[in-house]
Formats: sequence, C-alpha cells, structure tokens
Amino acid sequence: MADQPIRVVKAYDAERGLKTLLAPTLETIDVLRHVLDRRPTIARRIQIGLESEIEAHAAETSSARRSRDAQISLAETQPGFSARQTLSGGQGFAAACLLLLSGFAMVGAIGAWLDALHTMSAFLFLACTAVRLCAAVAPFGSEPDAGSPAEPLPVYTLLVALYHESTVVASLVEALEKLDWPKTKLDIKLVCEEDDAATVAAAEMAARGRPYITVLRVPPSLPRTKPKALNFALPIARGSLLALYDAEDRPHPKQLRQAHAAFAAEGHDLACVQAPLVVSNGDKHWLAALFALEYAALFRGLLPFLAARGMPIPLERDEVRQNRKRIPSEAPI
Repeated sequence: MADQPIRVVKAYDAERGLKTLLAPTLETIDVLRHVLDRRPTIARRIQIGLESEIEAHAAETSSARRSRDAQISLAETQPGFSARQTLSGGQGFAAACLLLLSGFAMVGAIGAWLDALHTMSAFLFLACTAVRLCAAVAPFGSEPDAGSPAEPLPVYTLLVALYHESTVVASLVEALEKLDWPKTKLDIKLVCEEDDAATVAAAEMAARGRPYITVLRVPPSLPRTKPKALNFALPIARGSLLALYDAEDRPHPKQLRQAHAAFAAEGHDLACVQAPLVVSNGDKHWLAALFALEYAALFRGLLPFLAARGMPIPLERDEVRQNRKRIPSEAPI
C-alpha cells in the first residue's frame, strides 16, 4: 500500500488557523482513515484537498524563489552556458585579434583577402549542400509506432509559455484536449506573465472545469523570454515526461504516445525527441508553400538522416519532448 505517499501541504486559513491539506491516493486512503479513526484530534486539523489545490499552494509559496532562479540560476551555477554574459574574456580577445588581422589584410592585400574569404565561404556552402544531397537520396525510415508499452502510463507534463496570445488560448486548449493520453495522467501548465491580464483571463477561462490544467503567473521581471517562463514552471512539473509547446501549435493526437514509445524502446540513453513541424496552410499561398517544403525537407529528410548516423541534431523551437527522469528539477531549459 505504502508505495505511493500521501501528498501533504500546510496552509493558513483565516477561520481555522493552521490547517493541513492532504491528497490521498486510492492506495493510501484506507490507511489514512484508519489513522484518523484512532486519533480524532488530528482529523479536526486536516482537510482533504484536490491534487490541484495542493499544487496551487506549493506553487504560490515557491513563486518568488522560482522567479529568481529562472532569471539568474544558470548564470550563477554554469556561466559558460548562459547568455547573460555575451562573450568570455578569451572569446573577446580572439574576436579582437581576428578583427585586427582582417583589417591589416584588407589594407595590405585586399584582393588576396577577398579570394580567401570567397574560397572559405564556397567550401562551407558546398559542405551544407553535400549533406542535404546525401539526406535526399537516403532511404526514408518508418514512422514511429504509436502503440504504448503495457506498463502503466506515466504522468506527462505539457508546458506552454503564453505572452499576449489571448486570442489563441481557447483553440490551443481544444487541440491539447485531443491528445491521446489519459486526462488523469496529464499535467498541463499554461505559463503566463502576471501583468498580461488578457492572456491570464483567457487561460483561466479555458482551464475552468479541467483540473489537469494549471495557469501559472510569472512575476514581472526581465528578460521576458520563453526560456525564463519555462524555467519558472519546470520545478513544479509533476510528470516524468515533459513536452514543450507554442501557443500556435496544434499537435497530432498521437504525439505523446509516439514519444513515450520511443523513450520506452530506446531506454535511458534517450533524453529528448523532437516532433516534426508541419505547415497546415501550404496550399493557401506560394510563400506558405515554400515554408511547407522547407519544413518537410528538414523534418522528414535532413534530421532523420543526421539522427540515424548519430550526428548532432539542431533542436527547433517546436514540440520538444524531454525525459524528465534525466533532468533535475532545477535544470534550466
């Protein structure tokens, strides 16, 4: 029975003073009842709460700390990975030397300098073209299996950062509702800026009646970026699997199933998978058609080619899945 703990949080109530909120699971509720029967004085100070209430209290009490950590924790702990400092001392020195050498070359031998620049650029572009040609002639891989393993499904956290996007929140939630994943195993967090009243109101309206959707308000602070908003939400994500979405994304209903199957098949060495981005209005305008072609070549050709050969893969901004069992709760996104 005791495999799953009872979630507990203490809160202050103006009428009842200090109270304790409990969110027992089905496996622990009988034991909790037995304890309360034996110690009735405790029962008067205990209130059974929803999981969402427990999370709301935990999020409220940790808001200030998470806001600060989202802003500067990476710069403090791993400054080399942070954009807070644009250039390190060594990088600045190397850039200055390169500029000086280029200046001397342009003054003393402008023709030779331009020939060298042209040659290096040509090799770079030819290398990029060669990689794409190899990907174009490589055989296509099969679509990932959407079937999930037999074991119980884990909780899946979906994080969506929203800023001045009140008009699309309703359609976004409608699309997330179509995902093929049990609602009891979903932890959807709509992350809004606290002073963006219109988006907060739209998010709260969309979350009404859906206990698995939480609206988080990021305290006003700089920078107003998506990574900061996601880092604010990450420490209180409940899921062992994590997905990131944009407000305009409309994920395929089987995406979570396919990602889960990929993690289960590849084992603990797989930390992150990326879903393809498909342009839905490619037949409406020639420019949209070009974007559709570009994304199809990238996600259906180049990226699978690189992945099959164990080469580095650029992560796009859209639909990234991460296995949170490999990511500490304080790790920045």
